[in-house]
Amino acid sequence: MSLSSLDVMGQLTAIRAFDAAARLGSFKRAAAELGVTESAVSRLIRQLERRAKVELFIRAGRRIGLSDAGRAFADDVGPAFERLRQASARLGRQHVERPLVIAAPATTTLRWLIPRQAGLEAALGGSIKLVSWDRPPDISDPSVSLWLSVGEHSAGSDASYVDIMPESFALVVAGERLTRQPDARAALAGLPRLVSRTRPAIWQDWLREGGTDAPYTGMHEFERMYFTLQAAEAGVGSTIAPLEIIGEALADGRLVAPFGRIMRKGSYHLALPPRDRRHPATAAAVKWFRRQGQSGAAGLPACA
Repeated sequence: MSLSSLDVMGQLTAIRAFDAAARLGSFKRAAAELGVTESAVSRLIRQLERRAKVELFIRAGRRIGLSDAGRAFADDVGPAFERLRQASARLGRQHVERPLVIAAPATTTLRWLIPRQAGLEAALGGSIKLVSWDRPPDISDPSVSLWLSVGEHSAGSDASYVDIMPESFALVVAGERLTRQPDARAALAGLPRLVSRTRPAIWQDWLREGGTDAPYTGMHEFERMYFTLQAAEAGVGSTIAPLEIIGEALADGRLVAPFGRIMRKGSYHLALPPRDRRHPATAAAVKWFRRQGQSGAAGLPACA
């Protein structure tokens, strides 16, 4: 038998002992690193040499040196074990350091998740990472732990779903507009409708689902929903907004919903990939999200 035909898996312990002795230049130091006796290291290497029928070390009393065959074998074995050590270290760091990664639509992240991030991290006892995700959840993506989505369940049958709170929306306008003109329809007269490219049909959805119409005086389009909401707060126009993400603006009067709200068929829900659904951090996050959803959206009456 030669080194090239050696049963590597059957001799893995002996090869590990050889690697340590070759790196450290000493059976004694190799034994200390491996947590075994010096005689055990010597015995394993002798076993390896007998199996391969090759002398790996030149012995002179208690001193050792690599033979030509041993040096060539060490050049191959050493980097392989180093890669294993590095891979193990990375795996350990991933387990300890990898934060819970939550993907959500950009506006939901900005107006609902970020204001609550400190509370979620306190509940988890560690940091989280928020990423913007404006497409249907992709549970095959290993970089994301869970998705917070809005609407119908759309991540496929392999995902687990946890409904957090119902979805609702309302026609909203800046509070100062109604301060100057208490009659809502009069306040909306002359104001353009605001819409985002990410939700281009939201006005049609509002009207189709029974929402109160507003005088049409043109449409202003924005790239994102959060731009649209900011413009509405600034008095630029009126828009249809998901109530769950504008609770603070309604509470402090920056926005008002004069015609009430409409409940929708969808929900705010979590989509959990199979690989992470049993992870303790995921379970704690699900519990936290459920508590947040129990308070409801905005406490508005239904649209009349």
